[in-house]
Amino acid sequence: MPAAAPAEHRAPPAHILVTVLNSDLDLAFTFLQTAKIESWNDADHCKATLEKVRIALESIRGFQGRIEHVVERNKIHRRVNELEAALNAFPDSN
Repeated sequence: MPAAAPAEHRAPPAHILVTVLNSDLDLAFTFLQTAKIESWNDADHCKATLEKVRIALESIRGFQGRIEHVVERNKIHRRVNELEAALNAFPDSN
């Protein structure tokens, strides 16, 4: 029987991953709202904030495939798609 992996190399429990990804999505949606506010008076801050949303999307996509529970994975996937659509609808987001 192989030895267990050291604690620092074990994957977190599935519910923790879902919680973290949902928190990251919440933060990314908040960044998007912040960018909308900043677009009126600080174009540089707006662009920097939109970049944070892009980074969050990339990171979340990288982890969402690790969710084994289909329903939870689909919920995350739906929210990622909603965030991406909102980002793409943002003026000058590309």
